[in-house]
Amino acid sequence: MMFFCLFTAVLAAQETTIRTTVPLVVAATTVTDSTGKHIDGLTAADFELFDNRKRREIQADVSYLPISLVIAIQTSGVSSAALEKIHMIGSMVGPMLVGESGDAAILTYSDEVRVLQEFTSDETKLIAAVRRLRIGGTNGLAVDALAQGVRMLSRKGEGRRRVMLLIGESRDRGSKTRLDDVVALAQSANVIVYTLSYSAMLTSLMDQKPRKSNAKDANVDIAGAVVEASRMAKVNIAELFPKQTGGMSMSFAKESGLETAVQKIGEEIHNQYLLSFTPLVGKDRGFHQILVRVKGRRDLVVRTRPGYWPASLDGVQ
Repeated sequence: MMFFCLFTAVLAAQETTIRTTVPLVVAATTVTDSTGKHIDGLTAADFELFDNRKRREIQADVSYLPISLVIAIQTSGVSSAALEKIHMIGSMVGPMLVGESGDAAILTYSDEVRVLQEFTSDETKLIAAVRRLRIGGTNGLAVDALAQGVRMLSRKGEGRRRVMLLIGESRDRGSKTRLDDVVALAQSANVIVYTLSYSAMLTSLMDQKPRKSNAKDANVDIAGAVVEASRMAKVNIAELFPKQTGGMSMSFAKESGLETAVQKIGEEIHNQYLLSFTPLVGKDRGFHQILVRVKGRRDLVVRTRPGYWPASLDGVQ
């Protein structure tokens, strides 16, 4: 598929990078028909992109942009049943999500956020890291983990696609980072966020393997039940971050459902169009809405990020 980026052009078989001091806004765009089939073969001339209702120009890039991926996985006590399923997807990370010339890092989050595996393109290291996942703690610092992952991705060069996958419950347990700050951070760093969420109770019930019960497990389950009512009143981060960055939110209960979801996310990542433009600095500092259309094809479904905050483009903290 052809990817579009304002900052790259190809001249006489030589790749030339046009550098600018103004951060680019990158809108990863998915185009499907009414049945969900991805539409490929489109060119820059097929798209219309509007920034606050003003048409913006986009240029074509025929070079492939490798993917840098951060996977953040919840490992708190309530995640025990889900983690047994997650252990099995390590071999899918490289071929399905990262692809050729890409790399990935793995974080875990519970009472704290930890880097389990730094960025690597070695599939054996990624598989081993996923298999090393262990249960511990009672919290689920999802927003803190998202902030950590976005910062790691922001240090990657401009010639990378920045993707984050969060696997955990749909609501946060105890993060200290402000939600709005992390959303702005992800938007400014052009990170697209995908989420795979689960219900701790449902995944446990759907688990067909016999599991031993002990007092420690019972205490964790009771603690989870006590805080459930208060957690349900919080923002559903599994839906919020994909919506604000142009990603996709999916859920699973069984191992087969998890594998299908990973495959679907991988298919989307590798069938996206990247549309980029330079924001108008010093004009409207409010939220800018982005609208993308395929010319003359109202029958197609086009999904991209809803917009960006110009103020957030001043730099990534």
